[in-house]
Amino acid sequence: LSLAQEYGKKLGEKGIPVKSIRRTRTAQVSKPVDAVSTAMSKTYTVLVVNQVKRTQSNGTAFCIAPNYFMTCAHVIQRYNKANGEKLNIPSVSKECSITLVQNDKQFPATIEFVNEAMDVSILKSEAPAAAFEFEKNLKIGDDIIVVGSPHGFEGNVTFGNINSLN
Repeated sequence: LSLAQEYGKKLGEKGIPVKSIRRTRTAQVSKPVDAVSTAMSKTYTVLVVNQVKRTQSNGTAFCIAPNYFMTCAHVIQRYNKANGEKLNIPSVSKECSITLVQNDKQFPATIEFVNEAMDVSILKSEAPAAAFEFEKNLKIGDDIIVVGSPHGFEGNVTFGNINSLN
């Protein structure tokens, strides 16, 4: 199986239907190695260990301000909003340890904010990272780089372009 097929299979195992995975054009970035290196330095793996349920989940967080990191809420507590499951943040805060990891260095984190509807969670940690600077004048067709660990595919880097602003 190709990596794309493996990814599709893994999504299917998680109950996420995949009709097709197609290759998109590679973005033209002036210095892609520098761009990826900068993005990776601002990105951490989130490790959540629930001592009560004896479960572990992971995902990706990126720095949005000094000591503040954004991740998906479903990373903090495994839940499937498509099935109507809800987050139980007080339970997660008591039962789980949350750690940001980068280059084998670990930094404890706490939950500061969760928006279930948007599947967003803000974590606070002393992990050293500069915040991403968000472009205010995005246009359709602009190149982007996405860094993350979707469904366990660690250190995934994808180049693409903006195809919608809504």
